[in-house]
Amino acid sequence: MKTKITILIENYSPVSLGLTGEHGLSMYVEYSKKCYLFDLGQSGNALYNAFKLNKNIDSIDSIILSHGHYDHVGGIEEFLKYLNRKINIYTPQKAFEKKYVVNEHFGSKYIGFLQPKEYLETNLKANFIELKEYEEIVKGMHAFSHVTLTNKFEKSPDTLKVKRGNEFFVDEFYDDLSLVLETEKGLVILLGCAHRGMINICTEVKAKLKKNIYAIIGGTHIQSYNEEYLLFIKKYLKEEKIQIFAPNHCTSRKVISYFEREVPEIFTNAFCGSEICI
Repeated sequence: MKTKITILIENYSPVSLGLTGEHGLSMYVEYSKKCYLFDLGQSGNALYNAFKLNKNIDSIDSIILSHGHYDHVGGIEEFLKYLNRKINIYTPQKAFEKKYVVNEHFGSKYIGFLQPKEYLETNLKANFIELKEYEEIVKGMHAFSHVTLTNKFEKSPDTLKVKRGNEFFVDEFYDDLSLVLETEKGLVILLGCAHRGMINICTEVKAKLKKNIYAIIGGTHIQSYNEEYLLFIKKYLKEEKIQIFAPNHCTSRKVISYFEREVPEIFTNAFCGSEICI
């Protein structure tokens, strides 16, 4: 069985597909004869898109969450109500911390889980399994978080915070989890938002697993058009001989257009409904 990644939801959706886009991310992962969900979007729209795409949600083996922001976990209630069975949900450490965006214009806004963990466990049969910094979930499927910062470009933004007691602290995103799949062609890295930095993540994954990276798919959190940083990424993609680069969600449209223009031989669309076969 080939590895196939289907984008159930992200920010953009071609009108012709009849799907709904939203600021969020969810992927349907077919790997090693089983199916998984990586993130759940911010609402139930990812579930409804899955129906339209003829993806069998009933067959899902487990769910993996990249981090605790609403645009990746907000759809959890809709999915659990539909599944109506006990299901393993793998989360990084600190995923349930109280997460906020804080700036001088509108103060603080809560952006974490919309439902308490206890409610999801007791009423909706969620079985949360907290992952370590690095862990192999099933054979060939790895979870990476607490990634080391190794370059001058990628660090946590000051506006994203966690609230502990009555105080706000910069969110270092040790809970930022990426899902890595071993395939015959090389490693496939699925990014939620890459809050610890896409290149930092790729560097750590390659060092740990000692295999070449074949594909990078998902949110990169590259939102500003920093030409020096973009050239740094372009150089990395070429030196590492990445074969598929499919940025989406928290990657700005201007940045996506840059990579579509600068690395057309590997650039791959990853909007709602896109299917990437490895």
